[in-house]
Amino acid sequence: MEAFVAASDLPKSPGHPFYVALSRLLAENTFGAFVERLCAPCYAETMGRPGVPPSGFFRMLFVGYSEGLKSLDRRVPRPLVHRPGAESLLRQ
Repeated sequence: MEAFVAASDLPKSPGHPFYVALSRLLAENTFGAFVERLCAPCYAETMGRPGVPPSGFFRMLFVGYSEGLKSLDRRVPRPLVHRPGAESLLRQ
């Protein structure tokens, strides 16, 4: 019996209906491109390492708000991915 299981071999959740619908709504309305254009003046091309894309950050805020999380400090993004169904929204 093998002790290691690759993440790609684990079963995938179909996602929570709320997050699936929200993800579809955001994609249909080109939310990512809109937020990227809106925030572009605030991002430097050549300074430091790349930050979290604005669309990803706003998706984290949506999940945090809907899940009742109190803050988005550096401990939160990892647990956000493990929220039931939120993975489909955050992995875009």
